[in-house]
Amino acid sequence: MSEQSKYPTINIARASFDALEVLKSHSTKIERLPEWTELNRNHFHRDGQAERGFQSHNVFVSKTELGTFVFAVIEYRNPDDTTPITRNTLFTVDIRVKYAVAIPTDRGTKTQWRRFNPMKTFENIPLVDLIKCQFEGGSSAVVGLLCIPIEPCWTVSDYNPFKNIDQKFKFGVAIKGRHESDEKIKCPVQQNTSDKQSIN
Repeated sequence: MSEQSKYPTINIARASFDALEVLKSHSTKIERLPEWTELNRNHFHRDGQAERGFQSHNVFVSKTELGTFVFAVIEYRNPDDTTPITRNTLFTVDIRVKYAVAIPTDRGTKTQWRRFNPMKTFENIPLVDLIKCQFEGGSSAVVGLLCIPIEPCWTVSDYNPFKNIDQKFKFGVAIKGRHESDEKIKCPVQQNTSDKQSIN
Protein backbone atom coordinates (compact mmCIF):
# COMPACT_ATOMS: atom_id res chain seq x y z
CA MET A 1 0.00 0.00 0.00
CA SER A 2 1.45 3.40 -1.00
CA GLU A 3 1.98 6.28 1.42
CA GLN A 4 -0.90 8.14 -0.22
CA SER A 5 -3.34 5.29 0.32
CA LYS A 6 -2.44 4.54 3.95
CA TYR A 7 -4.84 5.54 6.70
CA PRO A 8 -4.82 5.43 10.53
CA THR A 9 -6.17 2.58 12.63
CA ILE A 10 -7.82 3.13 16.00
CA ASN A 11 -8.97 0.71 18.69
CA ILE A 12 -12.56 1.27 19.75
CA ALA A 13 -15.21 -0.61 21.71
CA ARG A 14 -17.99 -1.91 19.51
CA ALA A 15 -20.64 -0.56 21.91
CA SER A 16 -19.33 3.02 21.60
CA PHE A 17 -18.85 3.00 17.81
CA ASP A 18 -20.33 5.98 15.97
CA ALA A 19 -19.11 6.64 12.43
CA LEU A 20 -19.39 10.43 12.54
CA GLU A 21 -17.76 10.63 15.97
CA VAL A 22 -14.84 8.57 14.67
CA LEU A 23 -14.21 11.12 11.93
CA LYS A 24 -14.67 14.11 14.24
CA SER A 25 -12.22 12.68 16.77
CA HIS A 26 -9.54 11.17 14.54
CA SER A 27 -9.59 12.82 11.11
CA THR A 28 -7.22 15.71 10.45
CA LYS A 29 -8.52 16.35 6.93
CA ILE A 30 -12.06 17.07 8.11
CA GLU A 31 -10.73 20.20 9.80
CA ARG A 32 -9.99 21.77 6.41
CA LEU A 33 -13.54 21.47 5.09
CA PRO A 34 -15.81 24.52 4.66
CA GLU A 35 -18.93 25.18 6.72
CA TRP A 36 -21.68 22.66 6.18
CA THR A 37 -25.31 21.96 7.09
CA GLU A 38 -26.61 18.52 8.08
CA LEU A 39 -29.40 17.06 5.94
CA ASN A 40 -32.17 14.65 6.86
CA ARG A 41 -31.11 11.13 5.90
CA ASN A 42 -33.23 9.19 3.44
CA HIS A 43 -30.90 6.41 2.27
CA PHE A 44 -32.19 3.77 -0.14
CA HIS A 45 -31.23 0.35 -1.56
CA ARG A 46 -30.19 -0.60 1.96
CA ASP A 47 -30.23 -4.36 1.28
CA GLY A 48 -27.99 -3.96 -1.75
CA GLN A 49 -25.65 -1.76 0.25
CA ALA A 50 -25.42 -4.33 3.02
CA GLU A 51 -24.55 -7.05 0.51
CA ARG A 52 -21.60 -4.92 -0.62
CA GLY A 53 -20.59 -4.31 3.00
CA PHE A 54 -21.61 -0.64 3.03
CA GLN A 55 -23.81 1.43 5.30
CA SER A 56 -24.46 5.16 4.84
CA HIS A 57 -24.78 7.51 7.79
CA ASN A 58 -24.83 11.32 8.20
CA VAL A 59 -25.01 13.61 5.16
CA PHE A 60 -24.11 17.30 4.94
CA VAL A 61 -24.29 20.01 2.27
CA SER A 62 -21.82 22.86 1.80
CA LYS A 63 -22.23 25.96 -0.40
CA THR A 64 -19.18 28.21 -0.83
CA GLU A 65 -17.40 30.04 -3.64
CA LEU A 66 -16.02 26.61 -4.57
CA GLY A 67 -19.51 25.36 -5.38
CA THR A 68 -22.09 23.02 -3.86
CA PHE A 69 -20.85 19.75 -2.37
CA VAL A 70 -22.44 16.98 -0.31
CA PHE A 71 -20.41 15.03 2.25
CA ALA A 72 -21.61 11.54 3.16
CA VAL A 73 -20.33 9.47 6.07
CA ILE A 74 -19.98 5.82 5.05
CA GLU A 75 -19.06 2.63 6.88
CA TYR A 76 -17.57 -0.46 5.26
CA ARG A 77 -17.38 -3.96 6.76
CA ASN A 78 -16.39 -6.93 4.62
CA PRO A 79 -13.97 -9.39 6.25
CA ASP A 80 -13.72 -11.42 3.03
CA ASP A 81 -12.67 -8.48 0.85
CA THR A 82 -9.33 -9.01 -0.90
CA THR A 83 -9.24 -5.45 -2.32
CA PRO A 84 -9.64 -3.11 0.68
CA ILE A 85 -10.72 0.50 0.42
CA THR A 86 -7.89 3.05 0.43
CA ARG A 87 -7.61 6.83 0.17
CA ASN A 88 -7.15 6.28 -3.57
CA THR A 89 -10.53 4.56 -3.92
CA LEU A 90 -13.06 6.32 -6.16
CA PHE A 91 -16.78 5.53 -5.91
CA THR A 92 -19.82 5.46 -8.16
CA VAL A 93 -22.88 6.60 -6.20
CA ASP A 94 -26.57 7.19 -6.80
CA ILE A 95 -28.23 10.06 -4.96
CA ARG A 96 -31.88 10.88 -4.37
CA VAL A 97 -33.11 14.23 -3.06
CA LYS A 98 -36.49 15.28 -1.70
CA TYR A 99 -37.50 18.80 -0.68
CA ALA A 100 -40.23 20.04 1.64
CA VAL A 101 -43.24 21.97 0.38
CA ALA A 102 -45.77 23.64 2.69
CA ILE A 103 -49.31 22.68 1.65
CA PRO A 104 -52.22 24.84 2.93
CA THR A 105 -54.96 22.94 4.75
CA ASP A 106 -58.08 23.85 6.72
CA ARG A 107 -56.02 23.55 9.89
CA GLY A 108 -53.02 25.52 8.66
CA THR A 109 -50.24 23.92 6.62
CA LYS A 110 -48.70 20.49 6.31
CA THR A 111 -45.33 19.42 4.93
CA GLN A 112 -45.23 17.39 1.74
CA TRP A 113 -42.00 15.83 0.46
CA ARG A 114 -41.40 15.98 -3.29
CA ARG A 115 -38.63 14.31 -5.24
CA PHE A 116 -36.16 16.59 -7.00
CA ASN A 117 -35.89 15.15 -10.53
CA PRO A 118 -34.92 11.51 -11.16
CA MET A 119 -32.20 9.71 -9.24
CA LYS A 120 -28.74 10.97 -10.26
CA THR A 121 -25.52 8.96 -10.67
CA PHE A 122 -22.09 10.44 -9.90
CA GLU A 123 -18.82 8.73 -10.83
CA ASN A 124 -15.24 9.03 -9.56
CA ILE A 125 -16.29 10.33 -6.13
CA PRO A 126 -13.29 10.77 -3.80
CA LEU A 127 -12.89 10.31 -0.07
CA VAL A 128 -11.98 13.22 2.17
CA ASP A 129 -10.52 10.82 4.72
CA LEU A 130 -10.57 7.23 5.89
CA ILE A 131 -10.22 5.70 9.38
CA LYS A 132 -10.00 2.01 10.25
CA CYS A 133 -11.69 0.92 13.49
CA GLN A 134 -10.44 -2.22 15.22
CA PHE A 135 -12.96 -3.83 17.58
CA GLU A 136 -12.57 -6.37 20.35
CA GLY A 137 -12.54 -9.92 19.02
CA GLY A 138 -10.62 -8.99 15.89
CA SER A 139 -13.41 -7.58 13.69
CA SER A 140 -13.03 -4.18 12.06
CA ALA A 141 -14.79 -1.44 10.11
CA VAL A 142 -13.60 1.35 7.85
CA VAL A 143 -15.19 4.79 8.15
CA GLY A 144 -14.93 7.29 5.30
CA LEU A 145 -16.27 10.66 4.21
CA LEU A 146 -17.34 10.97 0.56
CA CYS A 147 -17.21 14.32 -1.25
CA ILE A 148 -19.96 14.49 -3.91
CA PRO A 149 -19.68 17.49 -6.30
CA ILE A 150 -23.30 18.54 -6.84
CA GLU A 151 -22.30 21.75 -8.63
CA PRO A 152 -18.61 22.72 -8.39
CA CYS A 153 -17.72 26.29 -9.32
CA TRP A 154 -16.11 25.24 -12.61
CA THR A 155 -19.39 23.79 -13.94
CA VAL A 156 -23.03 24.78 -14.30
CA SER A 157 -25.47 22.00 -13.52
CA ASP A 158 -29.20 21.59 -14.02
CA TYR A 159 -29.10 19.15 -11.11
CA ASN A 160 -28.59 21.31 -8.05
CA PRO A 161 -31.48 21.02 -5.60
CA PHE A 162 -29.68 23.23 -3.08
CA LYS A 163 -30.23 26.62 -4.74
CA ASN A 164 -32.12 27.61 -1.58
CA ILE A 165 -30.02 26.15 1.22
CA ASP A 166 -32.58 27.20 3.86
CA GLN A 167 -35.17 24.79 2.46
CA LYS A 168 -35.72 21.43 4.18
CA PHE A 169 -34.26 18.42 2.36
CA LYS A 170 -34.04 14.65 2.60
CA PHE A 171 -30.94 13.16 1.01
CA GLY A 172 -30.16 9.55 0.21
CA VAL A 173 -26.99 7.95 -1.15
CA ALA A 174 -26.31 4.42 -2.43
CA ILE A 175 -22.87 3.14 -3.43
CA LYS A 176 -22.94 1.33 -6.77
CA GLY A 177 -19.27 0.51 -7.28
CA ARG A 178 -15.66 1.48 -6.66
CA HIS A 179 -12.22 1.32 -8.22
CA GLU A 180 -8.66 2.34 -7.39
CA SER A 181 -7.08 5.40 -8.95
CA ASP A 182 -3.46 5.38 -10.10
CA GLU A 183 -3.20 9.10 -9.39
CA LYS A 184 -2.99 10.99 -6.12
CA ILE A 185 -6.49 11.95 -4.98
CA LYS A 186 -7.22 15.30 -3.33
CA CYS A 187 -10.57 16.54 -2.07
CA PRO A 188 -11.46 19.67 -4.10
CA VAL A 189 -12.99 21.59 -1.18
CA GLN A 190 -10.33 21.33 1.52
CA GLN A 191 -9.55 24.75 2.90
CA ASN A 192 -7.34 26.22 5.59
CA THR A 193 -8.10 25.21 9.16
CA SER A 194 -9.03 28.84 9.88
CA ASP A 195 -12.14 28.32 7.72
CA LYS A 196 -13.31 25.27 9.66
CA GLN A 197 -16.67 25.34 11.37
CA SER A 198 -17.34 23.71 14.72
CA ILE A 199 -18.90 20.33 13.92
CA ASN A 200 -21.56 19.63 16.51
